[in-house]
Order: sequence, then structure tokens, then C-alpha cells
Amino acid sequence: VRGRSHNENDVTLDVGQPDVEAEHTTITDLIKTKHWLENQLTELKTELHAVENPVPRSSEDDDPENLLANISELQGELQDVCTAAAMRSIMLSRMQGSETLYYSMFGESEEYDKPDSNEVHKVRQQQLVNLCMKQTALTKEILKMDQENKQKLQKLNELKRTNLNLKESVQSLMSALVIAKDQHKSGLNGDDDAFLAAKESLIDSEQKVDVVRHLFQSLIFGSGINWAEDADVSKLMLELGQPLKDQFLNS
Repeated sequence: VRGRSHNENDVTLDVGQPDVEAEHTTITDLIKTKHWLENQLTELKTELHAVENPVPRSSEDDDPENLLANISELQGELQDVCTAAAMRSIMLSRMQGSETLYYSMFGESEEYDKPDSNEVHKVRQQQLVNLCMKQTALTKEILKMDQENKQKLQKLNELKRTNLNLKESVQSLMSALVIAKDQHKSGLNGDDDAFLAAKESLIDSEQKVDVVRHLFQSLIFGSGINWAEDADVSKLMLELGQPLKDQFLNS
């Protein structure tokens, strides 16, 4: 229901009744219609009360802080009223359900006057006990599954933390590996430079040794001595004529 007050004596209500076919009306439809009518009546009474009893306004009502405080207070009261109404509705539904279950299981009081009413009562009572036991077992099973789910969720969180720690460790190792590779490459480059320098130094030394060897041979030839008759000089001349690398290999 939507109500619009144009003035103190003029109330216009926008009422829209739900469509319910008479041929297919059920208990649920009747309950919905009842609730709808109750809401209509409540809102109509609210509109009429607001029109018949206008609240005098003061300068404090225009203060935004006072308005916010009043709105907050009214919201709190509305929440309390809604909570109480919801609790009453739940209690009423449970009482109606219990009463319906009782009469569906045990029937009306007149039925107990029949000869076989005692046996029927015992059978239905046992059925009710079995239903209660089944409900208790299902409740325990639900609680057990909930506890297992909590444990699994806790284990899942631990696995996630462990996985995160492993990822961080792997990232650290990868960073260290990259740094080590860079250092190794730098070291290899340094070794290559040192090796090339040593190789060049060795080649230079070999060239100098060859020059000295050739000079020594020239001195022996220029002295005019018969170096073939002297075994030591003959051996020296042969060694001077042999390449230096071959001498290292033979030695």
C-alpha cells in the first residue's frame, strides 16, 4: 500500500490487490492474502494517524544533526520491533508446526475412545520417537561434517601458507642462481682474459727463446770448431735445431 497525504483531510491510497484465482486458491494463497490485508490495514492506520495528529515542527527539526540523531533512534526502534515481530512469527510457526505434527500423528481426542486407539497411539508415538532419533542423528552428522570441513579448511590454509613459503623460497633460489650465473660468466670472462694474457706472454717468451737458440747456433758455427766430434756439443746442436714444443712433448 502506498499512501499520499495532500492535506489534513485528503488521503489518497494506491491499493493493488494481488490476483488470486478462486478456482485455484490454496492455503498459501489465503495466508498471503491475509498478510497483505494486515499490511494494508497497518499502513492505512498509520496514514490516518499522521493526518489526524500532525506533529508540530520546531526550528530544531531543521537541524541536520538532530535529524540524523532522530533517524538513527527511529531506525534502532524499528529494528527492535522487526526483530520482536520476527521472533513471534518464528515461535508461532513452530507452535503451529508442532500442533499440526501432533494431530497428524495422534489424531483428534475423539479417536482415543475407539477400541484400537491405544495401539494406534503407541504406533504413532513410536514413529514420532523414530523421527526424533533420525533428526538427532542427522543433526550430529551435520555437526560432524561441519567440524570436518573446518579442519579441512584449516589444513587447506596451512597448505596455502606452505605453498606460499615454497614459492618465496624458489624465487629466492632462482634469484641466487641468476646472480651466481652472472658471477660465473664474469669469472669465466676474467679467466679467459687471464688465459689470453698468459698465452700471449708464453708465445712472446718462446719467440725470445728461439732467437737466443738461433744466436747460440750461429756462435757455434762461427767459432769454426768441429762440433760433430764432441758428443756434448753435438747433442746441444741437435737440441737447438729441434722445435721447443717438440722438446716439451718428448720430455
